[in-house]
Amino acid sequence: MPSSVQKGEPVTRLWHYTVVNSLQQILAAGAIRPAPLGQSAGQKGVVWFSAAADWDPSANRWWRSPEGVAKQLGKDQTIVLGSGLARIGVAPHVATIDWKTYKEHSGVPTKLARVIYDAAIKVGSRPSLWYATYQSVPRSEWLAVEVWDDEAGWVAREI
Repeated sequence: MPSSVQKGEPVTRLWHYTVVNSLQQILAAGAIRPAPLGQSAGQKGVVWFSAAADWDPSANRWWRSPEGVAKQLGKDQTIVLGSGLARIGVAPHVATIDWKTYKEHSGVPTKLARVIYDAAIKVGSRPSLWYATYQSVPRSEWLAVEVWDDEAGWVAREI
């Protein structure tokens, strides 16, 4: 589903995909703050971005049933659970760590990295389009803040 940068085409903007509920917290903080990818000790916190132009399916939210079964939701279900989709755009120099480099230097366990990669591929995400930074990304680095409208697509919101 996501349209994205074609091989050999330069990346001009990276997107931090999230939901409106989380966007409210990011706006209040004035920065996107790093968070660990899992619960492993010694792992660096990270802020993730994607070069996918429409939506990165790996940003879809997870839900746990009353029986304790975890399931990754689809885009439509994520919209409902998160009160809408949102994204923050930055220049490529903000997040220069690609997936391969992240796996090698972040402290994420190899097994967890493999599970994340496999789950991403399963939902149609492309880890080759993922970029990260270990630093907070302040509002001054944001080029765009947008929310999803089912009729109009991505709509700009005041930074």
